[in-house]
Amino acid sequence: MRAAAASDSDAAVMHETLEEDRRRRMRHNARRLQATGQLRRGLSLSQAPGVLWLHSAPELFERLVIQRRWTAHRFTRFILYAMMAALIDSGPA
Repeated sequence: MRAAAASDSDAAVMHETLEEDRRRRMRHNARRLQATGQLRRGLSLSQAPGVLWLHSAPELFERLVIQRRWTAHRFTRFILYAMMAALIDSGPA
């Protein structure tokens, strides 16, 4: 979709729509983490969606699974632990 968006206006609109939908979901997920008291101390509600957005980027899957030939299981575990380390409060400091 990214490649097509560079030269096709319809694809560009679709790509931006998909990206905005993903950003909206990440804002929702960040608010949920904050509401349940799980958001890491020192990470603001305005920063958390960006962290989620980065970790959910399709480019990560492409690079690690398709290009580097990671298994889906290895990729899933990597993303899970990376997101938890970046976002979740692990307890008292």
